[in-house]
Amino acid sequence: MPTTKADDWRARARQSAIDEAEDLALPSGITIRARRPDALQLATWGRLPLILASMVSKQSADADAPPEISDADALDAMAFVRDLLLTCCIDPRVTLTPQSDNEIHPRDIPQKDWVFLVAWAMRWTEASALKPFPIDRPGPGPGSHSQDMGHPTERPDWHPGSRPGPRLRSRHDDSDPRSD
Repeated sequence: MPTTKADDWRARARQSAIDEAEDLALPSGITIRARRPDALQLATWGRLPLILASMVSKQSADADAPPEISDADALDAMAFVRDLLLTCCIDPRVTLTPQSDNEIHPRDIPQKDWVFLVAWAMRWTEASALKPFPIDRPGPGPGSHSQDMGHPTERPDWHPGSRPGPRLRSRHDDSDPRSD
């Protein structure tokens, strides 16, 4: 039976996944081969690391609290986690239709392992490193033309405008320097 372009494409994608995979020790003690989606893949799926997304979200005043989500959003998130496991786990392969000893259904993965895999794939550690930076700043923010700057302008002693006496004038200045 001749192979089709689709078969060839699938085979090349599978080989690419194998080449990109790395050993990953899971909390259950098993080591698998997994690949981590890059930022471009996450952007294609329309996903941000969840901690970063919750920090950016205005739904919650507390960045540690999970945002309020609808039933549809919850189902979408569960489907995303499933697809993430299908994409990341290379050996053994995670599939919805396991047909060999080297394939496993997502429901057969221990919870602590799939939670770890999602955190690893979504780069939660890297995203949580951004947590100390404040998202909401007091005041109107940059470019707001605010008059209240908090303190008067200070100039060093050597600055010409910081001491009394005649001021320097430019050749474009028509004012009389003796009037100061």
